[in-house]
Amino acid sequence: MSSMYLAVDGKLVRFERKTFELEKHWQDLFSNFPELLSDGIPGHVGAGSGKWLLVQPEYPLLDGDGDTIFVDHLFLDQNGIPTLVEVKRSRNPENKRTFVAQMLDYAAAITTCDVRDIQRRFANNLQADADAKLREFLGERDIEQFWQQVKTNLEAKKIRMVFVADEIPSTLHRLIEFLNEQLRVAEVIGIEVGRLVAGERQAFVPSVIGRTAEAEARKTVSAKVERTVDDYFSFVANPALRPKSVDKANGAMARGAGHLLAPSRVIISRSPHNARR
Repeated sequence: MSSMYLAVDGKLVRFERKTFELEKHWQDLFSNFPELLSDGIPGHVGAGSGKWLLVQPEYPLLDGDGDTIFVDHLFLDQNGIPTLVEVKRSRNPENKRTFVAQMLDYAAAITTCDVRDIQRRFANNLQADADAKLREFLGERDIEQFWQQVKTNLEAKKIRMVFVADEIPSTLHRLIEFLNEQLRVAEVIGIEVGRLVAGERQAFVPSVIGRTAEAEARKTVSAKVERTVDDYFSFVANPALRPKSVDKANGAMARGAGHLLAPSRVIISRSPHNARR
């Protein structure tokens, strides 16, 4: 979508697609409005679309060498699933495979975390508002049971990895679908968030990528042999298991399998970033 028209008082207002100049503007946006990412992702049973609770932006993790690495956002969904979000602008020159490798580092690191550390960082991030925010997020559900569910999910390596960009290229699109179809416990999705601007107004159109029919069927069936993030390395190391599209440097070979897009949601606001640019 390169443009959009909004009918206002019998006239059409044209919105043009524009990205933020800085990735930090995207990161701040998702910290303040996580619904831009969670919309279209199933939530707690009977709750429709999911809600995500921000634990902390720039969440610190320890990699295998003991070095500290930072994922852009750590969220928890209503089912206590740790959700790692990494944001990149489409104009970022960083190799898309590097993007994927970074996420896998974060995924391996988060599964070694103690749930008490996540609780502590959530409380430190929100200070006095932490309890009220958590109660608002959970409604009538029990807080202790929620944190126990987070612990259980970490132990089972049941996490969600989310690649976010203003435009997701076909190469990354195929990698996301491939990973999500192979992993039985963890989920891998992409969320493309288009930003449309008309003067001081801006609209955001999120679309979910990677939730193919095959991936959904495998996760719903919950096969006896469960594949985790660690199994990814077995796939990429074995040419017999790896699809040709992953090996193509330019990603030119199409996989042929369709993908499912969640219904898009448009959110219009007045942006403080316009004045900065």
